[in-house]
Amino acid sequence: MAKFVHSNIMEIQHIEKLLNRNWFVDAEDVNELIHQISEDTFVYIYNNRQKYPEFIHHCIEPMDSVPRNPGKMRLSSMTEADMLTEKKASSKAFDTEVDAKWLAYKLLHKLERPANSYDTELDDAFAELQLRKKDLTRKVYSRGKNDHNKELELAVEVAETNYNNALETVAIQDEFWDGRSKFNWFNKHMLSM
Repeated sequence: MAKFVHSNIMEIQHIEKLLNRNWFVDAEDVNELIHQISEDTFVYIYNNRQKYPEFIHHCIEPMDSVPRNPGKMRLSSMTEADMLTEKKASSKAFDTEVDAKWLAYKLLHKLERPANSYDTELDDAFAELQLRKKDLTRKVYSRGKNDHNKELELAVEVAETNYNNALETVAIQDEFWDGRSKFNWFNKHMLSM
């Protein structure tokens, strides 16, 4: 704690020397310096702005606060594009936080999509694919690779296509269930906070 106070006092003394010298070319130079100092230092400088030269005093006076993150802009100097970018970043951060909380909730309560007919179709398609592959393998080993195996190879391809389609359908069902469940959870738990 003492180290922080000491460094804060050093920062204030350094900034005061710079401001009292008044070697700034224009108001932008003063603003740039102000945006680089800590919040505590800014509050001190702002509250004591009368003791600086008139030019510095007029540069500091309109500032109500310095942005907490020096990389961020003041609302008054933001363009519509800046506001849109900021809104997107804020929205993305919020979505990421909600997704993380939903995942934690889902894992804690061991939530899964209830089985339905699509899962049965997936299981049936997988069993059919395994059976067709087994038939083809048995035929190849017993008779060798020949033209009579084309039917079985075609049957395996059809079974693979059916299996992939069923797998895609189940993935869509999982995504739909997850989205609906997350929406319900969000409305019930997050909006009440």
